[in-house]
Amino acid sequence: MSMMIAKSAAAELVYMSVESWEYGCCGEVPAEGGLLRAGVTALPDEAGGQLPAPPILDWDRDLELVRFTNFSARWDPKYGDPRRLPIRLGVSWHNQGSVVPAIVADVVTVYQESVLYQLSGRVLIPMRDTMEYTRMAAVERFPDSTTLAQVQTVGAPVRNVCGALMGVRLRSRQEPSAEVLIEYRDRLERGSRSVDLIGPAAMFGPVVPGRGDRLSVDLSDSRLRMLDKRTDLSGVVHGQAGQVSIVNNPGQEWFDLGDIAPGEPTDTINAPLYVRLTIDPSRRPELPGN
Repeated sequence: MSMMIAKSAAAELVYMSVESWEYGCCGEVPAEGGLLRAGVTALPDEAGGQLPAPPILDWDRDLELVRFTNFSARWDPKYGDPRRLPIRLGVSWHNQGSVVPAIVADVVTVYQESVLYQLSGRVLIPMRDTMEYTRMAAVERFPDSTTLAQVQTVGAPVRNVCGALMGVRLRSRQEPSAEVLIEYRDRLERGSRSVDLIGPAAMFGPVVPGRGDRLSVDLSDSRLRMLDKRTDLSGVVHGQAGQVSIVNNPGQEWFDLGDIAPGEPTDTINAPLYVRLTIDPSRRPELPGN
């Protein structure tokens, strides 16, 4: 659970960015006089914005937070020490999650953000120190998004809208507890040991496994397909089954998964099975021939 923190009486504006796809998808369009409810994340300021985050008062490595005068923000440790980097604040109402501090704030000022993009292969790269802000009462929900075609036609960097910058006054905030972060890290660790497998039904035992059943699977078997590979393990591994489904369209590029009853003999099933397997953390793989 999150820990509620008392409302702030601070009057200074804090500037936070939101990407254009956020309000293009759903939620309130950033507008003066609006109310913002979102999660706050601190990020390296790679575009060279003119309104960076306020000075950091504290970096809590254990909770993965940076704290400011009257609020805090999520900081991914992969970026290193936030005190050594120019940083900006981003908000989201899609990707809040339990470990992202939440705020309620009044929107006082709104600026449309735009940057110059250059094309690298098929990827658009924002150019550093090209951010511009245009004061608006409210930004457009669907700003122009023809940058890729423009860059290909013009052959030079092209300016395009990337989001909105809001000057806000905070009403209240929530900060995740240590218990919430522990649960989050446990989920990440478990996810790092989970693999999505597709293979002949008989590879997963004499009967269709159910959620929570113990399995032994040979990851080196050429008949087995591993989706979004997240492990270098090979050979026989042991673990626990999660989702188990039948593949209704074998051989196609996309997967149509259907329900299948646990306990059904696998030698009677002609279609492959999809199995999410969480590999035991303490077991070493048994290599073929050992």
